[in-house]
Amino acid sequence: MPRSLFARIAFVLLVCAALPGCAAGLYDVDKDESTAIGPDNGTSLARAADAWQRDNPGLSGFLPISRGSAALGTRLAMIEAAELSVDAQYFIMKDDTSGALFASALVDAAQRDVRIRLLLDDLATDVKDANLYLLDMHPNIEVRIFNPVGRGGIYFANLIGHFKRANRRMHNKTFVVDGRYGIVGGRNIGDEYFELMGNKEFVDFDMLFVGDVARQTSLTFDRFWNHELSVPMSAYAERFSEDKLERERRRARAAMEDAVASAYRDVRGESILDAVLDETIDLQTGTAQVITDDPEKLLTKAGTDYRYVISELTRVLDEAEKEVLIVTPYLVPGENGLAYLEALRQRGVRVTILTNSLASNNHIPVHGAYQRYRKPLLRAGVELYEVRSTAAPEYTDLGVVGDSAIEALSMHTKGILIDRRYIFAGSLNVDPRAIDVNTEVGVLIESESLGRLLAETADERIAAVAYRLSLDEKGRLAWEAKIGDEVVLRTSDPDAGAWRRFLAWASKILPEKQL
Repeated sequence: MPRSLFARIAFVLLVCAALPGCAAGLYDVDKDESTAIGPDNGTSLARAADAWQRDNPGLSGFLPISRGSAALGTRLAMIEAAELSVDAQYFIMKDDTSGALFASALVDAAQRDVRIRLLLDDLATDVKDANLYLLDMHPNIEVRIFNPVGRGGIYFANLIGHFKRANRRMHNKTFVVDGRYGIVGGRNIGDEYFELMGNKEFVDFDMLFVGDVARQTSLTFDRFWNHELSVPMSAYAERFSEDKLERERRRARAAMEDAVASAYRDVRGESILDAVLDETIDLQTGTAQVITDDPEKLLTKAGTDYRYVISELTRVLDEAEKEVLIVTPYLVPGENGLAYLEALRQRGVRVTILTNSLASNNHIPVHGAYQRYRKPLLRAGVELYEVRSTAAPEYTDLGVVGDSAIEALSMHTKGILIDRRYIFAGSLNVDPRAIDVNTEVGVLIESESLGRLLAETADERIAAVAYRLSLDEKGRLAWEAKIGDEVVLRTSDPDAGAWRRFLAWASKILPEKQL
């Protein structure tokens, strides 16, 4: 490393030590504890849930949401239907059209005296602090940011000064309305997750639910909401002058009005909530357990304690008898994960993995780390597939995205299917950051009907949108796909240019445990 770079880093650390934003008391603020409103609350959603529950005693109901527009439309419809509470927890909320639509719906609900609790991880959320504070100023809305980087002084200096803690993030994504209906899955609040990006799209997956799983999700939300790392936006009130707030209020109001005028009707029209409530669409039934890492995981040495999500999934995977399907955008199994998958294969369990190709991966360094595991996985007998970045027409035919003019696809879906009976849907990627560094959440469902629904077309769908990897007689990688009527064979990372390939190769020097 050049001496000049050492000097700059040393300077930043010295500056940080003197900044008030780097003080040890960053999270030591006054706040009131609150808990989720109970499910027996008499709202319209509660009555609908009770009616469904009478027909399905002891069970919860589930419906997969693949289309991004439907995922956002359903969230907006649920907020519209709220009468008592909305609890929303996300890793990212963006200052874009979907963020404006989501915020506008929350404000409208708050105007109806609905209690709103919005919990956002701090690092990647790019909504301005002033706008989050403006939301928080509404008497029926409270916004908290999780594990915030210091607000005083230089942001980068604060980030470096608190790197050990700032590196640990809340990756959870949950959404519950009136304590009865909710959504858990992989989507953040951002245009790329909801078919609003134009020529680029994240293919993702959510699970709509009703039943006891909603109560469980609310309990996990409360655990994070009341944790010491959860800081109310009101703690930063002194940072905002009246003039600044007024300027941001006008800008935010205009952004919400523009988003509603340009996109609300179309997005809201994609909602599946009405069809669920009037039983035009049948929910899949099953029992479920919401599993989440404890927020204390972020205050302990990485990889030691509180890894509840991966521990519970491992327990269920240990009982797999026939087949395991893993869908993950980022695949870095590590030596332990590789050995575990090899052991599954040795027991005769079919293991299929779908992940991103280099061309479709939005995190090139992660792909660089993944590359060294491809050959060992294939030698172990794992069926390995990589998403084609150019597969928009096929995804359109499958009803996953709605615009075949999309030029580039990136998969963000996370899920595990075990023996066509157990389904995990949530925020977990199969990489060290998810397992050891961040907190994750998901719902583990036992449902033969849902398992069959997801498995029946899995092989066909994967073949339609992905390359299958193999090793030739000399042990070299090959990629094969049927695109239209043509069988395409590639001998290097397909659809990826030389620069992207170089970056993936060069990124192999990065510490794998941080990816």
